[in-house]
Amino acid sequence: MGLQIGGRTVTIYTDMMYRLFFITGLLLAGVDAFADVLVLDSGESLSGSLVRVKEGTLTYKTSLSGQMMVPMDTVKSLVTDKNFVITLADGGTRYGRFSSREAASVILPLNGADAEPVDLRALKEAILIPSTPSAPSLMGGPLTEGKQTSADLGVRYHSGGKDGFAPVLRGELGGRDDRAAWSAGITGSADDDNGGLDYLIADARVKGTGGRLNPYLWAGLDRDTNQALELRGHLALGMYKAFLPTANNALDAYLGLDLAREQWNPNDIDADGGTEQRSDVALHLGLRYYNLLSRHLTLIGALDLFPALSDLGGLRATSDASILFPLNERLRLRLDFRLGYDSAPLAGGVSKWSASVGAGVGVDF
Repeated sequence: MGLQIGGRTVTIYTDMMYRLFFITGLLLAGVDAFADVLVLDSGESLSGSLVRVKEGTLTYKTSLSGQMMVPMDTVKSLVTDKNFVITLADGGTRYGRFSSREAASVILPLNGADAEPVDLRALKEAILIPSTPSAPSLMGGPLTEGKQTSADLGVRYHSGGKDGFAPVLRGELGGRDDRAAWSAGITGSADDDNGGLDYLIADARVKGTGGRLNPYLWAGLDRDTNQALELRGHLALGMYKAFLPTANNALDAYLGLDLAREQWNPNDIDADGGTEQRSDVALHLGLRYYNLLSRHLTLIGALDLFPALSDLGGLRATSDASILFPLNERLRLRLDFRLGYDSAPLAGGVSKWSASVGAGVGVDF
């Protein structure tokens, strides 16, 4: 199946998609699984993986010594790349990663709030949150500082122009520091007879993280031949505000402008008509939400509304929701729900509404 862009036809083959994910997986497989750093009072530094903290004892795993028990009163500093449910001496609970700032130990909250000082030796307990639900592509970057990468393989059922099942592949990566967060993601599937890519969501996001109101930039490419959408490219920019400052919740509200260019082809759903194109200028009203319901269940959601400015009364909208359930430290199950709406599809015979449900297994690197 080909995409016509600027008078030229570009063919996207399914096997190229699989090769890309396979090569990416091989590269990511080389990432060191032992990324935590434990420093003792003696000055010894150990690279490994924190298992848990309980009753004044830290359980730590290294590639050379295996699992070891360390008294907390001998720990000078601790830095982890995974998140924990942390119980303080006063009974208070925090969700986040251990880190170090200017020789002081801190907790980096899971929702990206300011670092909080912590006395490691007074910790009551720290339990790993398996497969931390960062969803960098959906949230516009990891919720805590550092870099995160994930990949998913599953299946999706779609309804709208054409109904059916298709395999789906997803890859996400993102990073965050004290000034900005960024993410890039791609989701694709193929179920047509020509081996082409019938469904694609590819986007990149950058947003500031320093103030009460911060700028954001979102660029994306969408393709869904089940809805006769050959290709949509869009660029949104504006400002957003973060709400819900608790460590196990996050809510971001977005307001900006969106520029979009679309190409539709009713032949993709065996309907009559020729290729149609459209350019839109619209507002972007968005919400991004995540809630760590428990250390075993996470809900992530997004709602994007695009009321047209160039065609008053026109509206395009998407709603996404994901539920994640950890299988172990890095593997997880993922359920995805997506609902789409377009008040004026350019292809005849296409429903204004579309929906898909997906399930798969993912790994965090």
